[in-house]
Amino acid sequence: MIKNMRETYAAEVLPKSMNLLIKQLKKSGGPFLCGDSLTLADLWWIPRLKYLRTGVADHLPTTCLDGMPEILAYMDVVYAHPSVASWYSKK
Repeated sequence: MIKNMRETYAAEVLPKSMNLLIKQLKKSGGPFLCGDSLTLADLWWIPRLKYLRTGVADHLPTTCLDGMPEILAYMDVVYAHPSVASWYSKK
């Protein structure tokens, strides 16, 4: 049951959610969700996107975001922000 749910999520729900995120990035002019400044919205999304790529969730491939270059670029920009980079360097 969990396998089926996660496979359905990866194939159907995740692409729809990521397309909404991509639309918002384009609408904002980027590189962040609300324009050129890092906001709580970005800080909310990054741990969730990171989780999707960790392999922690059974039956959810770590490559599930690989076909979404806009999302990967967004993650890179957020991780490169000095405050975020500092936070993750302490972990």
